[in-house]
Amino acid sequence: MAINQSKQIEFLKKYYELDEARKTFDVVLHYKKASELFDEEIETIANPIMKEEVLEKITNILKDIPHGYKADISLVIDDFEGYDKDVILSAFNDLLEIGKYRFSDESRNKWLKFALLILVGILIIFSLNLARSFNWWNIFTEDELTGTVFGEVLNITSWVFVWEAVSIVFLRPSDIALTGSLILSRISTFSLYNSESDLALAKETKDQITKHIFEKNTLERAGSLLLLFSGFAIIGLAFANILTSITQYEQFGAYVVTGVIFSVLYCINKLVTGVLAILLYKGKDRFRTPTLVVTIFDLLYILITIVSLFVGKFSVSALVGIILALIVHSAYVLGFIFYCISHPRKKVE
Repeated sequence: MAINQSKQIEFLKKYYELDEARKTFDVVLHYKKASELFDEEIETIANPIMKEEVLEKITNILKDIPHGYKADISLVIDDFEGYDKDVILSAFNDLLEIGKYRFSDESRNKWLKFALLILVGILIIFSLNLARSFNWWNIFTEDELTGTVFGEVLNITSWVFVWEAVSIVFLRPSDIALTGSLILSRISTFSLYNSESDLALAKETKDQITKHIFEKNTLERAGSLLLLFSGFAIIGLAFANILTSITQYEQFGAYVVTGVIFSVLYCINKLVTGVLAILLYKGKDRFRTPTLVVTIFDLLYILITIVSLFVGKFSVSALVGIILALIVHSAYVLGFIFYCISHPRKKVE
């Protein structure tokens, strides 16, 4: 055992009893009245809402518990004021449940911002490379200093977007996630006592507690993330096509009108496809039907692409682009399938 941890344990033993065999501290929170636990500003009849300060107090205590040790959390109440023990226990579990829903929304918005910022950063880099390759507006030849400054500004801007995306997901910890992880790793039991008795009126084990904050739905999560990233990737393909079409404008020759129309229709199709995926990721289930139509076209696109890979001859760069597009569209279809399986529609009676 590390010296610092040993000192920490000795310090905590001044305030909480320690079961050495179970490596568990006995943490007692004392309340004179049961009403002190509930939010009096929100009027409820059968199901009072527990104050978030109760969970915050428990979380702060769990932060002090060293790694490898747990805590038995006990609420000791002098006067229950007519509140049923099951109602109090249910209010605590509901507090955890609310945290789960909040974390779900927070996580969904976080990944949405991440994907959007990454897309913007990549598109700026892509645009810069095209601008340098085709020397748009002659900015890189007429004035070397201006071209260098312009290029560096765009390059820095693109990496600012990418760094912001990374920091949102990996460098800004969620308070809700921290609370959940502490309860998962350091709480042993949660009990309810009357100050006049040593017998627990109600008790929940760690497994019973964690079911209110942990919901394993891997298929739903995988489907949502596949829709999110494939949706933004497809939008990226649309903008990339716009930019490359600009550079290849003169190559259309006599078919310039047809080429422009095709490019515009292609971009509109990809933008709609990507936006539908993002809307479904946000939980807008009313867009399921139009997304289904797009998914069917995507399946046809995948089949045609696979056939073309076997019968066609492509350059290395073209082949890489085709395979990447195939991966993106396959992720889109798979994400939609996972979404439908994990979000079955209720039958209207």
